[in-house]
Amino acid sequence: MAWTAPRRWVTGEQVTAALLNTHVRDNLLALSIHTHTGAAGDGDDVLTGLDTLTFDDQVGSPSTAGRLQRNGVNLQWYTGSAVETLA
Repeated sequence: MAWTAPRRWVTGEQVTAALLNTHVRDNLLALSIHTHTGAAGDGDDVLTGLDTLTFDDQVGSPSTAGRLQRNGVNLQWYTGSAVETLA
């Protein structure tokens, strides 16, 4: 199943089952089978055109496995068993 560019909904538009199936259900299904290969087309491991990421200070270390967050001037990653500070 291929990804469909999400629709830009407008006020007063009648939402139909066909529209929801195409733009919500089918896209969620496409995401569920996505394998992050890094190949061009159905996803990539490179964020093209991204120059800056800004993180709000969370004033504490992450406590959920896989979470990346800012704590003061540090960027921290929680592995599930330890907090790693990224340099």
